[in-house]
Amino acid sequence: QESIFLLSSKRIKIMKKLLFVTGFIVAFILMMGILFKIQHWPAGGILLLTGAGVMIFVLLPLVLLNFYKAEYSTFISYKMKYILGYLGLAFLLSAAVMKIFHLPGSGVALLLSVVILNFGYLPILFYRSYKGSGIKEHTENSFTKKQYILGLMGIALLLTGAVLKILHLPGAAVLLGIAVLVINFGFLPFFFYGLYKKTTA
Repeated sequence: QESIFLLSSKRIKIMKKLLFVTGFIVAFILMMGILFKIQHWPAGGILLLTGAGVMIFVLLPLVLLNFYKAEYSTFISYKMKYILGYLGLAFLLSAAVMKIFHLPGSGVALLLSVVILNFGYLPILFYRSYKGSGIKEHTENSFTKKQYILGLMGIALLLTGAVLKILHLPGAAVLLGIAVLVINFGFLPFFFYGLYKKTTA
């Protein structure tokens, strides 16, 4: 890994500079677009669309490529994590832009983003995080497994409930209520107890 880094250090520096410049441009355009839109000034919509387009089709692919190239693991799930994360986020941002401008297809894009994130990205993310946690003891292993399962369930339910609420579909309130219960009384106690145990170990 060190040899690969030394051989490609110049390319990595160029990639990071490009990321920072693109990120600044996207943030600047989006902030100006939001300001213009709030003040009802002309070109607000164009600025927002431009910023969102550059973010979805330029910035996010650059971030994905940066993480994808930096991943040395041979497991396909590590690389699929970045691809599915990009697709889910791209559909989510596209749906948000479509919703703001009342364009058709926002509901379909939202549902696609939820399916990709809930059944693709999040399971792989939590599984790889759990496998890479380095827990050896059986009791702590079981504890960590419950923590990741509760976190995955809570985020998936919260995301699904939020999308159903936006689309005015039935069941949103129930899913959001269950998500809050799972996160507040399941994941968070396990998570902070795990942090406490690490600090006192």
